[in-house]
Amino acid sequence: MIRVALLSNVKSHRVRRLLGSVQAVARCYPPIRHARFEDFAALRDLLRDAAQHPTDVLAVLGGDGTVQGVLTELLTDNPFPEVPPILVLSGGMTNMTAGDVGPQGRPADALDRLMRQVGGRETLAGFTVRRHVLRVASPQGSSMQYGMYFGTAAVVRAIQLCHSNVHSIGLEAGCANAATLAGTVFEWIFRRRTSTLFKGDSIALSVPGEPAWSGQRLVVSITTLDRLVLGARPFWNDGDGPVRMTVVDYPPQRFLSAIPRVLYGWPDRHLPAETYHSRGVSGVSLQMTCPFTVDGQLFETDPAVPLDISDGGVVRFIKV
Repeated sequence: MIRVALLSNVKSHRVRRLLGSVQAVARCYPPIRHARFEDFAALRDLLRDAAQHPTDVLAVLGGDGTVQGVLTELLTDNPFPEVPPILVLSGGMTNMTAGDVGPQGRPADALDRLMRQVGGRETLAGFTVRRHVLRVASPQGSSMQYGMYFGTAAVVRAIQLCHSNVHSIGLEAGCANAATLAGTVFEWIFRRRTSTLFKGDSIALSVPGEPAWSGQRLVVSITTLDRLVLGARPFWNDGDGPVRMTVVDYPPQRFLSAIPRVLYGWPDRHLPAETYHSRGVSGVSLQMTCPFTVDGQLFETDPAVPLDISDGGVVRFIKV
C-alpha cells in the first residue's frame, strides 16, 4: 500500500473544523503518517522527518499559502530523493491551487479515495497531473519563493480588500471570491475616482531577449495554473512559454465590459490590445515599488532590486 506523509496546518482557516474527519481516515490506514503544525517555521523539520521514511505521496491540508510554503521548502532544499507527488487537500480561505490540481470533495473523502483507489497500486500513473511552478526571486537569488500564482498592483489591493471586508463577515472560499469580484465591479462603477483599488502602479517588465516595457499597470498576473478562482482563465495567446502572464495597463479601456472577456472569454477575446496583454513566456523581470503576492502570501518589494519570475520546474500533483 502507498505510504503517505500528511501535513496539516491547524492555523489554516478551515482545518480545525476538518481535522477530526481527516484524522479519522488517517487512523484507518496505518501507512498514513500524520503531522500537525501551527507555524511555517516547522515545515523544514517536518519535511526532513517525512523524508526519513519511505514516502510515496505528500498530502497537504491547508490553503494556498500552506501549499506555497511546502513548495518553497521542497524546491529550495528538498530532503527527499525526488519531490514526491503532492495531494492538495483544501482547507484554507483561498484554495485556488487545490481547485486546479487537487481532488474534488471534502478532504477526508479525498484522502479515503486515495487509499482505496490508489493504495494497492505499484504506480501512480493515471492519477497525477503535472504543473510547472513559479520561482520568484531577486537576481541574486535572495528571498526565494516558489508557488503557482504571482500578482501585484490591484491584485494585492483586492486581496487586502477581501481580508478586511469579506473574510471579516465570515464568507469562505468561493463565496468570498465572488463577493470580492462583485465589490470590485461596484468600486469601478460608483467609486473609481476615489477608490484606492483602481490606480496605476509604475512597473517595468522585461522578458528575456526583449527591452524593458515600462508604464502604469492596473494588474500584473502570472501563473502556471490552468484555472484560477471561480474557474477563471485570465490568460490567452499562451505562446511557447510555461509561464502565463497577463497585464492590464492603467487606465484600462472599456474595463466594465472587458471583465467577463478577460476572465472567461475564449479563444478570441476582442480586447483592446493597447490595454490588455497576455502571453506565454519562459520568465519575466519586474522593476516596481508596490508589494506582491505569491499564492495569497504578501511580500514587500525592494525598489532598487528587480524581481525575477521564472519557471521553477515541474511538480506532480495527485487527483483522485
